[in-house]
Amino acid sequence: MTSLITSIFLVVLSALAPISEVRGAIPLAYIIAQDASIRWLLIILAVLCNSLVPFMALNILQFLENTLLSSNNRLMKITAYLYSRLVDNAREKGRKYLGKWGYLGLAVFVAVPLPVTGAWTASLIAHIFGLSKLRASLAIVIGVVIASSIVVLAMEGVIAIINLLL
Repeated sequence: MTSLITSIFLVVLSALAPISEVRGAIPLAYIIAQDASIRWLLIILAVLCNSLVPFMALNILQFLENTLLSSNNRLMKITAYLYSRLVDNAREKGRKYLGKWGYLGLAVFVAVPLPVTGAWTASLIAHIFGLSKLRASLAIVIGVVIASSIVVLAMEGVIAIINLLL
């Protein structure tokens, strides 16, 4: 059993990581916390930390884009031109899908607890399509809460099955 501070650090780090997010942080909480109250504390921390991702990511992406587009370096100007073309092309092609489902589609995208459908990817999608930061962040947070609920239910189901077999 790891110490509480180490457990918190590991779960928070996992919840903030682009690959694992709550899909990895919640099972980690189940693995490292034997006590149910500690486990729920870790799960709540995982959800809260992963919910911060869109607020951070959208601002970081905007800063990076502004830095790239305002650079006077020749190589950066070429990169900025290619980036602008790529983003414009993605916006044009994706608007028909995002326009149909909007922020609800973004929330559902995050709610499905599969790899690469988390808050980081959704934040990138929201940025590329120029969605409102606040509305996109709220939709992503709703998706994080739903995905977290699904993961918790799955973990509880696995534990129930294991207990039945033992």
